Amino acid sequence: MKNSLNLLFLSLFILSACGSESSLETLKAEKIEIQAQLKDLKSKLNELDDAIAKIDTADRTENLELVTTITIKNGDFNNYIEAQGKTYTEDNVMVTTDMGGLVTSINVSEGQFVSKGTVLMQIDNSLILNQLAELQTSIALAKDVFGKRQNLWNQNIGSEIEFLQAKNNYESLLNKKVSLNTQLGKTSIKAPISGYVDVINLKLGEMAAPGMPACQVVNNKNMEVRIDLPEVYLGKAKKGDQILVEIAALGINRTAKITSVGQTINTFNRSFQVIASIENSKNDIKSNMLAKVKFTSESVKESISIPTSLLQESSDGYFVFTADKDTVKNEIVARKKQIEIGDSYDGQVLVLSGLASGQLVIDKGFRNVLDGQYIKIKE
Repeated sequence: MKNSLNLLFLSLFILSACGSESSLETLKAEKIEIQAQLKDLKSKLNELDDAIAKIDTADRTENLELVTTITIKNGDFNNYIEAQGKTYTEDNVMVTTDMGGLVTSINVSEGQFVSKGTVLMQIDNSLILNQLAELQTSIALAKDVFGKRQNLWNQNIGSEIEFLQAKNNYESLLNKKVSLNTQLGKTSIKAPISGYVDVINLKLGEMAAPGMPACQVVNNKNMEVRIDLPEVYLGKAKKGDQILVEIAALGINRTAKITSVGQTINTFNRSFQVIASIENSKNDIKSNMLAKVKFTSESVKESISIPTSLLQESSDGYFVFTADKDTVKNEIVARKKQIEIGDSYDGQVLVLSGLASGQLVIDKGFRNVLDGQYIKIKE
């Protein structure tokens, strides 16, 4: 290489010394010879650079852009419709009484679980009990009279009218007793369902009145979620579909099954009602709680999705940077990949084309790299 450099300098010296004395042919020949020598020198310089790069990696590694990557994997991409709903139970009964009267006893307390038919409150029934006692005496007498009249009538003694009057009097008193017992039963306010006593509206000594709330019994076992869904989503919710329900106040995320889809549109808010049943065996969900509901709008199996934050846009469309292996130099290089995207949800976007399973997409540091730039992946 030293001889070649000397020859180059010597030729340049001769060229300057000869000046105009050299013929044109001689100058051209010397130019060609020098160009050949320069080409040879450049080739040798490139060979030296490659050899140095393979041996001395310290300085080169320090200058590489440090990035992290995520591995592309096939999976299910789900796009959801979100709506607000409210929990509800049919077993929420405001208990009233058919009869007015003074409350003489309250047999339960708020928060207590009661079975169907349990007497919750007692209304004063002393007057009815007295009437029953008097009636019982009259019934006993009427029964004896009717018995004797019947015996005589069977022996063809006495008139038919006397027999019929005794019979009618006895049966009338029995019917009156049934009526009084019915009234007596209505003085006891009973639980119409099994559940928890949520509110007691009356106090001991207060007057109960027909139709006035006495207490509230609630059973949250059969819980529902009711949602008013905008009419633009008609057809997105079908009976039997599974939906996702989030109750933020309790930190609960559960699936629910649609049991009913409204057949009419509310003219005020242009929505239709969707009802879904939700499991509540632990009684942790209460009535009238706010819930966020997710309906599956689109589900793509074995698809590719990436974080939307990795997307970049140019005049040619959307692209990302991948980390590819340069087999010639055995290095990792950043490559610009044009991709076609679909819907996005919850920070993920569906990739329709441009990426394949197993590829490495640059995550942290993707804004600092260029296409074809050598990079280093942080472990």
